[in-house]
Amino acid sequence: MVVIGLDGTPYSLITRLMDEGRMPHFAALMQQGHIQPLNSVYPTVSSVAWSTYMTGVNPAQYCIFGFLEVGGAGQLLAGRKGVACF
Repeated sequence: MVVIGLDGTPYSLITRLMDEGRMPHFAALMQQGHIQPLNSVYPTVSSVAWSTYMTGVNPAQYCIFGFLEVGGAGQLLAGRKGVACF
């Protein structure tokens, strides 16, 4: 199995471009494979979505809610205030 994830690319755009002949290699690949839309998680941020895809668990279980969480003094914070992680 091979999974090709096009981050931030709507399913409707991919199918339209394939139908218009603007993605012939991708269309050929899909003739032998499968394509379908996926639901995301909340918050709909790439780091959260990909982490959920790879782990199969809710973001609250692995405490990734965005790319970075920076405090007022510029320090990096682990998780969000009020969220108990691990």
